[in-house]
Amino acid sequence: MSVFTRMRSGWKIGWLSLSVIRDNPKLLLFMAASGATLILVISSFLITLAMMVGLGHELGLNFDPEYFERFSSPILLIAFFFFYLVTYTIIIFFNVALTYCSNEVLKGGDVHVKEGLKFALSRIEVVLSWAAMAATVGAIFRFLEEKLGFVGAIIAGIMGVVWSIATYFVVPVLAFEDVTPGKALKRSGEIIREKWGESLGVNFSFGLFYLVGYLLVLGLGIPTAIAQPAIGVGFVVVGILTLHVVMGAAKTLFLTAAYQHTQGLTETVFDDEHLFDEMFAPKPKRF
Repeated sequence: MSVFTRMRSGWKIGWLSLSVIRDNPKLLLFMAASGATLILVISSFLITLAMMVGLGHELGLNFDPEYFERFSSPILLIAFFFFYLVTYTIIIFFNVALTYCSNEVLKGGDVHVKEGLKFALSRIEVVLSWAAMAATVGAIFRFLEEKLGFVGAIIAGIMGVVWSIATYFVVPVLAFEDVTPGKALKRSGEIIREKWGESLGVNFSFGLFYLVGYLLVLGLGIPTAIAQPAIGVGFVVVGILTLHVVMGAAKTLFLTAAYQHTQGLTETVFDDEHLFDEMFAPKPKRF
């Protein structure tokens, strides 16, 4: 099956995902809560970083910039690890909750936010374990970039792409299978190898949705900002945040449906269009 056929199916799935989100707007609450929490965490890290580089004296704090210059590498590496650990924990936690509720919707049920959060809490141990694993990988990528410069950035970039592909189905695996983080990574890789190529069309299509969304937000926001700067900037910020919340929820919904399809659970709203039959073409056998 051609790449263009998969992309066409991915575009259809994108629209179908958005229609499901439209009919079940409570699904957006998980992405909104995740984003709001991340903003608070990132803000706290930025304040801490500002203090570490010598801006603490402006806040009335006594920090020695030379100390941080001498030990910047190990301190920053540890800081990045904890930053990744906290952010990944937040992202995975809310994604697991969203995945649970998405699965209920795909089976014809309703969204119960409390049940989703309760389910994510029941999986908190594996969420934390995976966050630690992902944080370690992120810190390694950062270390390569810092130590090897441009070459390290290229290596980290290539490894990052491989990591993204290998972890494509990690969240639904963590949600629905009783596995360790290592086994979750292996299971995700197995699904990708068995159904290789299916994510290309969908990722490309979701990327187009993002592009169209950005163009609409900026197309309306920039002229408004010229006339009314405060209103225009506020519109752009709110518009971009809303775009990411909606598209993030839509993609998680798709991943949940795709995972269930690979497990033979095909009675979902997506299969009414036979889209996965078009996308999940069997890998050609080698003789």
